[in-house]
Amino acid sequence: MDVNSSQDKKDELLQKWLQQKQTHSYKGDHVQKRPENIPVPASSNQKRLWLLQQMHPDNPFYHYIGEYHIKGELDSDLLLKSFRLVVDKHEILRTTFDIKNNEIFQVIHPKIEFDIFRTDLSNIVRSEQRTQVKEQALLEARKLFDLVNGPLVRINLFHLNEKEYVLIICMHHLIMDKWSAKLLCDEIALFYRWLSEEKTFHLQHLPFQFGDYAYWQQQKKTDVSQLEYWGKKLSGDIPFLKLPYDYQRPSVPSYKGSYNARKYNDDLCRDIKQFCRFLKTTPYVVLLTAYKLLLYKYSGQNTITIGTPVTHRNQKSLEELIGFFDETLPLKSEIVESDTLSDVIQKVKQTHQEALSNKDVTFETIVDLVKPERILGINPIFQTMFIYHYAEELPALADGLTWSYEPFDLEVAKFDLTLYVAEERGKLSVIFEYAHDLFEESTIERTHEHLVAVIKEIINNSNLQVSELSILSKEEKAELLTFGKNQIHYMPKVLQIHHLFEQCVTDQPNNIAVIAEGKSYSYQEVNNRANSVALKLIQSGVTSNMAIGLFTDRSVEMIVGILAILKAGGAYVPLDPEYPENRCNFIAKDANIKCILSKKHFEHHLTKQEIPVLFIDEVQTSEPLKPQLKSEAINENHLAYILYTSGSSGQPKGVVITHANLIHSTIARFNYYEQPPRTFLLTSSFTFDSSVAGIFWTLCSGGALLLPKYRVEQDMYDLSLLIKNHIVTHTLLLPSLYNLLLEQANPTDLASLHTVIVAGETCSSVICKNHFNKLPQVNLYNEYGPTEATVWSTVHKIASSDTNGSVPIGRPVPNTEIYIVDKDNNLVPRGVMGELVIGGTGIAKGYINKRKQSAKQFIDDSFNDVPGKKLYKTGDLVSYRRDGLIEFHGRVDRQTKIRGYRIELDEIGEVIKEFSGIEDVVISVESSNNKVAMHEDAVNPESLTKILEQMPEDKVAELLGHIENMKDQELDFMMDRLKEVFQI
Repeated sequence: MDVNSSQDKKDELLQKWLQQKQTHSYKGDHVQKRPENIPVPASSNQKRLWLLQQMHPDNPFYHYIGEYHIKGELDSDLLLKSFRLVVDKHEILRTTFDIKNNEIFQVIHPKIEFDIFRTDLSNIVRSEQRTQVKEQALLEARKLFDLVNGPLVRINLFHLNEKEYVLIICMHHLIMDKWSAKLLCDEIALFYRWLSEEKTFHLQHLPFQFGDYAYWQQQKKTDVSQLEYWGKKLSGDIPFLKLPYDYQRPSVPSYKGSYNARKYNDDLCRDIKQFCRFLKTTPYVVLLTAYKLLLYKYSGQNTITIGTPVTHRNQKSLEELIGFFDETLPLKSEIVESDTLSDVIQKVKQTHQEALSNKDVTFETIVDLVKPERILGINPIFQTMFIYHYAEELPALADGLTWSYEPFDLEVAKFDLTLYVAEERGKLSVIFEYAHDLFEESTIERTHEHLVAVIKEIINNSNLQVSELSILSKEEKAELLTFGKNQIHYMPKVLQIHHLFEQCVTDQPNNIAVIAEGKSYSYQEVNNRANSVALKLIQSGVTSNMAIGLFTDRSVEMIVGILAILKAGGAYVPLDPEYPENRCNFIAKDANIKCILSKKHFEHHLTKQEIPVLFIDEVQTSEPLKPQLKSEAINENHLAYILYTSGSSGQPKGVVITHANLIHSTIARFNYYEQPPRTFLLTSSFTFDSSVAGIFWTLCSGGALLLPKYRVEQDMYDLSLLIKNHIVTHTLLLPSLYNLLLEQANPTDLASLHTVIVAGETCSSVICKNHFNKLPQVNLYNEYGPTEATVWSTVHKIASSDTNGSVPIGRPVPNTEIYIVDKDNNLVPRGVMGELVIGGTGIAKGYINKRKQSAKQFIDDSFNDVPGKKLYKTGDLVSYRRDGLIEFHGRVDRQTKIRGYRIELDEIGEVIKEFSGIEDVVISVESSNNKVAMHEDAVNPESLTKILEQMPEDKVAELLGHIENMKDQELDFMMDRLKEVFQI
């Protein structure tokens, strides 16, 4: 989308708003008495609240509850009289609401009937009293008000003993706000004292009532400059806040919630006050800044928008008036990593001051003006609130009769998270109101700790850059480091991976090693063939670390070629015959391949190659070598293979894996899995690192490796017969492929399975349900790992509990370290999404011929004091669950996995741009069907053919799924061409 045209549309909308608002008549800067005998309109705030209440008619979250603890000898009749005097004084307390001609009006009654509901609890024990008060008060507070008939006031008094009471005042928010609640208490206390002292007094008549204010507000002209301010301030992206939720957001929120409260100690309160004096600011600004920084650390989002209430009592005459004057304003901040904490405070302070200067624009006007993205069940513009108030001490009702306010938990949550801060006599009380749909209480407990950590960093290190801010305690950091490390397991003293295979040859020479194309090959035979080919490679000049191409299909020659290259001291480089020619040429040149091993069957593919080619089936022999093979001495740091993955520049990148990497990865399987494979079905192409798991785990533990024919995985019947006929015990499949197998195969054909591993894609709970319905006796594992960390890094044994919600990727595999970090490489708390960074023995040496990209992805290990130790930045977003398991959330970058192929979306874009001449191409993935979609103006058929030839099947990755905005003829051509090339 054109950014400029988008901004032009917003400017046009703003101008329309300004013209519309300028048509309103103007009645002066100050509130005046409304005309008599006309309907009293609802204020803008009341209209919004009324509509919200109609949207949620059964929810009490717009009830305003005051809980007051009274100490002394109370006369409840005098209390009622005092309350009635306040009601007589303020029309709003005698108001109900009605609709006429689709407009909401206030209906002001001359009198309303109400009483105090008294409950005597003096005859039960103290602990039971507290329980009864809480239960009965909550029940009363949650009773819905009749907004049409009223009254909108309820009072409950609980008698605990002769000198102790609990008073619950419940009103609808339509007639009350926080400021008004203090006024109400002040006036009740005043009248109670006068009545108790039997003083003569006359009820003061107010110059204005709330109805006058509402009428004046509706007639008032909207300030054009304020509209312009909000249009500009909230321009651009306003992302939905991504907090560390414990649960997936339901489509329909329940709005159930709770309070979690803390009182800050004297030292912290004093430090906050002193810091505010030093920086010439207020606790409000400091705590708001701390909260914004905490949300930034939690979400990783630079744009943080928080709602906060402000009062519309802009005139002296309104300060003594009870009513609903609150307005909600969005405070949007851009958190910049290079800013210091004091810089952020100053910016937040300025934003708050600007908002107060432009507070006359109602929130619904702001929403209509900005037109933010809307999702059902999520509040627009902001999903969290910050509320700060000064809790003044209540005046005594009489000598020896005092009362105090206590927060009342209505057990509702209008927003995901709301932070309440109350300041009273220099002390700070902090409450988080949180949604039960999203958070566990333990998460909110940690949130309190993290908020305090941010506050302390602000106070003690205000010159610290945002990027350096840490919210973890030493104990929490130590806990995270423990979560992320798997203990060091036993490692055999071998220097090359093929030595483990040769040990199996010695121990069981006649056992079946490979089953392919209807034939079985023993360990001895495979070893002999590999030795003969290795000898030929050595005689051809192959030395250690030399890259040798392997151009073959899934066959015994593939296994012989891999082992021969390793035995000769080289590193095998997989070249799939399905690859386009120019991709193979690129890999051959990039890896500096000196020789290619292949089969005679593929000779016609290699006629243009200038690199020497050896055909395995021509040089291999089943007879043992005499004398035995002697290769150049190599150690564990020599290369084992180079595997090419997707690259954002339009060209793939080669990952360099050593023998040490491969040995550790393979031995980790011995240590983790209960049983080694007797027969392993390999469905992966050997260009995938998942093939490494099956090949070396099986052949280094004495099992048989079953290599099926090409594309057998596309027919579930053939695949299930393979498993049945060869008594397959282990396999590794894409989750989507395994799900198809479960849905289409007869479970009895899969009875031999002992262990199924799914990897390469996100595993869904649907697959888990199918698995436990069809094959509950089979062990199912979810593996995760990038090529750069040698196949696998985490694993999870799937349990029946994983059939609900997302399936975790588990815990680190043996000899692996896991760190979850923010964009500044700081550890993030449990539950918070961060980038997965991997350390340990499986980390590759880097990318071949890509020094800059290697330096970017393979970074120094800042968590251990080991010189030269590296970590790999995966680009994957994950988080720790409460149980310590790791959950996968997606990608940081433009990479995705489709059918197990790691696809760099920008690579596809670069190829398209190169051959089509299009300047801008946007590639995306349709989440509904996991297909790549290309969005551009037009591509001519000739260019499309070149694009298809440039990209292998895995890189096209079902590109035919959706190509938008193409002319019909071009689209028809491409669909036909794709079907022809890929036999779809």
